[in-house]
Amino acid sequence: MSMGASLMVLPSADLRKPGRANLFWRRTLVVSTLALVAAVPEFALFDAIVDGRKTRVERLLARGADAESTSSIEDGSALSVAAAHGHDEIVEVLLDAGADPNRRSGGNGNTALHRATCAGERATVRVLLSAGALPSVADKAGNTPISCAGPATRDLLERALKNPSPIAAGADVEEIFLAAHANDAAKIAQLLADGNANVFAPSGVTLGGEPLTPGSTPLHVAVQWGRFNAAGLLLYYGASVDNTDHRGRTALHVASWYGQTSILRGLLSAGADPDVPDLKGQTPKFYAAWRGERASLHSLLEASRDEGREQALATAAGRGHADLVTSLLTPEIDARVGLERAISGEHWQVALALVDHGDPDLDGLLDLAVASESWGSASIILSRLRDTPPIDFPSDEVLEVSMGDVRSALEAGDLDAAYASLIRAEERAPWLPLIQRFLAEHAIAEGDLVTAAEHYERALALDPQDTESSTWLENANR
Repeated sequence: MSMGASLMVLPSADLRKPGRANLFWRRTLVVSTLALVAAVPEFALFDAIVDGRKTRVERLLARGADAESTSSIEDGSALSVAAAHGHDEIVEVLLDAGADPNRRSGGNGNTALHRATCAGERATVRVLLSAGALPSVADKAGNTPISCAGPATRDLLERALKNPSPIAAGADVEEIFLAAHANDAAKIAQLLADGNANVFAPSGVTLGGEPLTPGSTPLHVAVQWGRFNAAGLLLYYGASVDNTDHRGRTALHVASWYGQTSILRGLLSAGADPDVPDLKGQTPKFYAAWRGERASLHSLLEASRDEGREQALATAAGRGHADLVTSLLTPEIDARVGLERAISGEHWQVALALVDHGDPDLDGLLDLAVASESWGSASIILSRLRDTPPIDFPSDEVLEVSMGDVRSALEAGDLDAAYASLIRAEERAPWLPLIQRFLAEHAIAEGDLVTAAEHYERALALDPQDTESSTWLENANR
């Protein structure tokens, strides 16, 4: 078969010709039109902020997302969450969109400046101060941002407060913290011979180049840095396994966040409670699911009084951890929330794993996929809606131009130009299995069966009901 004959299977200029395949094509093309009127889900904005996706935040704000919105999960306003993660460019975007730099939010009633300062995010603190953030604003406990300032941010706040007092050279750090960080068992045993395992770190401490959360204990330090021997020795000398730092995090939270699975299991054996929430209400299970720590999460679920498997699945799905989501699936689990989070986060591979679990409301999920601009998820859902009566949907002008370029190039006998146009069409609509099939046929014409198989596999991943791709792959494997 010649390359020209291969590419001539492209659809004619009439893209509205009735038929099941063309129905899928037309429904997918309308997604971009529907997106113009769809509401923006709140968690889509916060997912984009946490992930540091500035362009997506800008798109969501342009489509009506509220720069002043708050999240109970993240425990704060959009601006404070961006500040806590040190995403200074997103902080600027939110400020430009009208976010109040001095708004207090969350359970602690702190400002974005509080959260940026406590996280040691110097660049973000600069941006907030330049935008009029006041270092004198106190949270519900009466603390101003400087109460948790470390070396990275203290000078900025002191200048803003016009405080002439000199900057401290650094907080005194008890030797036990240094010994825990160094995994120095002999030093730990010497220091704790008379008992003093439950000391708490002051503000402004830095170990290993990272700021230490105020209120951390030596056990927190040992766990964060994976010092297994130090952690065990501290527990032997009476360190409380459930002491919390100023964020309400136990050593088990820290182990979950940093993926210290071996230490985590040791903490559980020592009686650590996997259901203790931090100040945001998040348990160690949430931390492990958020980070995609599969082994840690399953150990926590086994030890938990309130298993929370569905919540863990929803968290992992929203973060795009496909392997973890698959490991959590059981016939009885309700995966609806996880599916919604996967769609809103543009994780179509996770959506593919969840969409056939149970009996979901496909029409409602399609609306969510459109609102979240999750085109890969939209194509998966559309492939399940094949029985919908044909409707004349508006066409996508960009795609029609691309496909028109392909046809024009073929008519002129310029096969290279036809292929280039087809590549452009793939860039503009990577969620369409139809384009992947066209590219596969082109590869066959070129005699490149390996590339053909890759395109057919992509088409099948986008549309598991694609019999053309599955049949070709089955025949190729014989």
